[in-house]
Amino acid sequence: MSGGSSPSPGHNPCRDTARSRWSARTVRDTELKTQISRVHTDNFSVYGVRKIWRQLHREGIPVARRTGLMRDLGLQGARRGKKIRTTIRGEGHERRGPAATRLHRVPAE
Repeated sequence: MSGGSSPSPGHNPCRDTARSRWSARTVRDTELKTQISRVHTDNFSVYGVRKIWRQLHREGIPVARRTGLMRDLGLQGARRGKKIRTTIRGEGHERRGPAATRLHRVPAE
């Protein structure tokens, strides 16, 4: 008996069509993520959602302005304005003690 027509034991015919079972949105999102990453890096990683959306339209790639794809990629544009600086105490200062030791109580008469 020749076993030429039987598939190999490791072959799973369902795996061949796994990619075709993805939803159209998932397939489109993976394509868009590569385009978004490319535009972001090409523009010195300062483009935000609005500028990436406009750049993709200029290149002829129709896309809705969805911030979730950039968030999934961990991308964000540059922010304008000053950086927020919090107060950091110097090393030479002492910290206040617990409130219980700081309270001044009048002794009972």
